[in-house]
Amino acid sequence: MAAVTVHFLEHGWAGDIKRNRAIVEIASATTDSVTAPQVGLKWIEAIEATGRIGSYDGHTLVGASHATLNKTSDILICYDGTDADAALSTGNVELYFYGR
Repeated sequence: MAAVTVHFLEHGWAGDIKRNRAIVEIASATTDSVTAPQVGLKWIEAIEATGRIGSYDGHTLVGASHATLNKTSDILICYDGTDADAALSTGNVELYFYGR
């Protein structure tokens, strides 16, 4: 299982929980993994796609409406649109990672 590549990481807060914004490069939406330390956290509680497309910080972003993480295997899947079958296969995606 390949790990995602984190190209950009910005630390932040959402109330009393950390909300770190990251641009991650996914190579395969069904096999890529991400760990909490990769995105500056001790553990990940939730993931949210920002929905940003275009260019940011020198990286072209593809649209993702939502993202899921299997916490048992750390497998990250990003979806394009609202259809859960339309998983992104490649590209840079901007996500919020919530945790501690």
